[in-house]
Amino acid sequence: MIGKDRLLEKTNEAADFLAEFQGRRIAVLTHYDADGLAAGGALIRYCSHSNSPFICRSVSSPTERELQEFRKIRADLYVFLDMGTGQINLIKGLWNEEDHLLIIDHHQSHVNTPLENEGTIILNPELFGLDGGRDGCSSILASLTAYQAMDEKDDYMLKLGVIGAVGDMQGDGGENSFNHLIFQKALEKGVVKSFKDFTFFRLRNAPIHKAIAWTYVPYIPGLSGRDDKAISLLTSANISLKKHERWRRVKELSDEERPRIVEEVVKYIATLGVEVKSQDLIHVVYEFLDEDEWLYDANEFSHALSSCGRMDRTDLGLILAAGTRGKTVVDVKEVTAEKRRMVAKQMESIKEKLTLTENVLLVDGRGVIGERFTGTFSTFFSMSPLYEDKVVLLFCNAPDGTIRLSGRTPRHLVDRGFNLGEILAEEASKEGGVGGGHNVAAGATLPLEQGDTILERIVDRIGVEVEKVVGEGRGPIQDDR
Repeated sequence: MIGKDRLLEKTNEAADFLAEFQGRRIAVLTHYDADGLAAGGALIRYCSHSNSPFICRSVSSPTERELQEFRKIRADLYVFLDMGTGQINLIKGLWNEEDHLLIIDHHQSHVNTPLENEGTIILNPELFGLDGGRDGCSSILASLTAYQAMDEKDDYMLKLGVIGAVGDMQGDGGENSFNHLIFQKALEKGVVKSFKDFTFFRLRNAPIHKAIAWTYVPYIPGLSGRDDKAISLLTSANISLKKHERWRRVKELSDEERPRIVEEVVKYIATLGVEVKSQDLIHVVYEFLDEDEWLYDANEFSHALSSCGRMDRTDLGLILAAGTRGKTVVDVKEVTAEKRRMVAKQMESIKEKLTLTENVLLVDGRGVIGERFTGTFSTFFSMSPLYEDKVVLLFCNAPDGTIRLSGRTPRHLVDRGFNLGEILAEEASKEGGVGGGHNVAAGATLPLEQGDTILERIVDRIGVEVEKVVGEGRGPIQDDR
């Protein structure tokens, strides 16, 4: 039985386990990113439909103190979403074998502790030989588990899987992936439709210049986040921006105007010293058929959840994911707009704090970026055509007196065996820090006093590991753009 079949079998086991607690108290702890909030929304929706009293909290990588606080909740089932595998020793030290735990995660494990017991189910693609950084993110697993556990199937759960997977940069994954099971079911049920388009035209209801300025994947220095630069570029392409004193929207572009805009963007990128082809800017778009003019796009929906998490409004993100609309949508729009303004401002400040080595882009976010935004910016830089061949390391100060580090790896290095999660876990632990994650995306918390020393060692280690995998030529280089 191949890995995805074994994972599906385990998902069904997790669904049966969850169904045993219908009508009983359920406590949920989830991560604050789009994947975690979509997964949390699935559990909240399940609890609401099954008349199960619940409490849901969100955190970053949970500390021992946060786990202790979560343990104080009286519940019949404790659910950990987008976390738990890396904290298994702490969890097993706080919960007894008589307790019931459901851990849905997709991060690597760097401990040798036996993971499951009679009262604990762990659902993680890494345990079945799958790459959790590429397939089987937490929202996919949580939504499918909740979907299967319900007496009356709720197709909205499929939507949450799509949203979380898009937000976690996994997407469908192709016919041989586990994610494809949910995406295909969502397509068959008419929950979503998919097609390919240039990334700048994805937000068809947005003003044309906003759709370009709001595009950070790919991140284009000097254009992403800059309304003025987007307007200037469109003017150069002879695009009429207004109609009857209002901004024209993407959906109003003619078939003749669209290629002119793409050509102008490609020309602009060339001025940065990078050559790209127009087909490099084509992405798969997923649209929901029952959402309004803002949440219809899966990428924009996931960005809304991410905004709520980064702006410390996970309450809004969770209830939006669970299906609440009305005023919640209005509030989330405001949070998302504020996050966009903040990101644009911080990106302008941080572009002077970049250090480029042979293998690494080191971004010093101290004094500029808050700890909840490290993953956002490291992803942006890693998706830029200027830095797509570099390992990106972004760090900043955290309120607890530590240094937060977020890293991203080019896919061609991952395909050859490079594992950033292992590097950060090993190097951080040498000085009392903690780290881990995926081969392609990982993070670490470092003690302040040794932070610079550890960062230097991590950069050196990355150089050594890159040399190993490139020199050995392990696996083919694949271009996934």
